[in-house]
Amino acid sequence: PVAAWKWKEAVMGDGAGASCTGAERELAERVQAATGGEAIVLSTCARLDVYAFGPATENLTEIVADDVGGRASSWRGNRLFAPRYAAPVDLRPKLVTRDGADAARHVFGVACFAGLELCEFDPFDSHQAHVVKQIKAAFDDATAGASPPCGPRLSALLRLALETGKSARDGRSCRAIGKLRGQTASGVALAELRQEGATAVQA
Repeated sequence: PVAAWKWKEAVMGDGAGASCTGAERELAERVQAATGGEAIVLSTCARLDVYAFGPATENLTEIVADDVGGRASSWRGNRLFAPRYAAPVDLRPKLVTRDGADAARHVFGVACFAGLELCEFDPFDSHQAHVVKQIKAAFDDATAGASPPCGPRLSALLRLALETGKSARDGRSCRAIGKLRGQTASGVALAELRQEGATAVQA
């Protein structure tokens, strides 16, 4: 819903920067408390992802929907000319939940900018590479302090995803990048590169 996205951009930014506002950490801590496990929140220009691991993550959809929906409704209600809602914004129909290996593949896909259906992987795109910086910022934010919401399991997952995201743009790890660097890539060459990058992520 528009209200939830406007709330996200207002409190977490529009994703243009590579630093967290503190709202991501606060949401991760609330999710951690509700699930009894670990949590990390990633906010970019195109997504708001909540990664969690714990004994009560089967209720993650409801936890995130109630938390973000309620806060978005309150924030919207305090805006002078914003529309008022009779009930909190219901995010459940808009949320996508992934579990197990599918969730891990999603994290790796995000790090390689392969998680958005409308975007194709391009190792020379600075905007796509910026996502890796945003993931690193979210990881640092969620692991700082004495009692961080991100524990050892999510830390391991995010570290591997970050390494994969970097390798997907490194000519030493993906040979096709070296072939294309410094020249205009043809459609066929880019298609082959995307396929090689996708294969590397799946591996």
